[in-house]
Amino acid sequence: MWYLMSLCNEVVCFQSDAWDDYFIVNFFSGQLVKLQNMHQVVSESLYELGCEVGCCPVSGQFKVLFLFRDDTNKTMAKIQTLGNGEWRSVGNAPVSVLYEDNCFLNGSSHWRGDNCVWSFHFGKEEFSQIPLPDDIISAAHKKKKQLNAFGTCLCLGIFDSCLCLSGFIGSVSVGVHIWVMKEYGVKESWVKQIAVVNDNIWSVPVVQLDKGKLLVTYGHGLYLYDPRTKLSKRVKLERNEPDCCFSTVVASGDAKFLRF
Repeated sequence: MWYLMSLCNEVVCFQSDAWDDYFIVNFFSGQLVKLQNMHQVVSESLYELGCEVGCCPVSGQFKVLFLFRDDTNKTMAKIQTLGNGEWRSVGNAPVSVLYEDNCFLNGSSHWRGDNCVWSFHFGKEEFSQIPLPDDIISAAHKKKKQLNAFGTCLCLGIFDSCLCLSGFIGSVSVGVHIWVMKEYGVKESWVKQIAVVNDNIWSVPVVQLDKGKLLVTYGHGLYLYDPRTKLSKRVKLERNEPDCCFSTVVASGDAKFLRF
């Protein structure tokens, strides 16, 4: 059994059911590499939070960030540049929970935090925070809820090459709102761009198509949503050929590389 941990472009991090084995797969080149010296991290880990793969925007090198809690219950972070096998400490990590909607943009991985979006830059190897839109914060305060509780109603993603948040404020029947950060890292650039009203269906945007239509996800399905008519239609995927063949290319587990 394999578990998807994170992805960055065409590169994906999997964990095997052996738990201590992590593999990085480049679907473009067909390379597969096992993370080296995992025992150095596991021996310090009381509880493993997650593993993130990312790419340095300057060098083009892929790296893996490993987050875990130590025996003092502090969240720690270590990083390895693929190919050298060395784990380096980047100190305490500000996140305590990793949601499944983490995403990679502008050289950084992003996660929802208690009252912000946390990011980790794979070039600078530093954590930083991105503020949430004001109306999300004010709505949480009106309901007298902590943002970490309210944050479970939000989903983080990438929309039109921008960081975006989708979720509902107040009643679910009002619909799903989509905020887009037009200028990366600038709080004032958050724009509530779209409201998806679709029979209470929780929708996460993927891309905007011609005539303003949206390709959105719900569960494991894809839907085409028209904001003008507020109607959606499920997208059916069909194979043009009756027989499809897939091949797997596996490289040596101790392969050395700089640009994965």
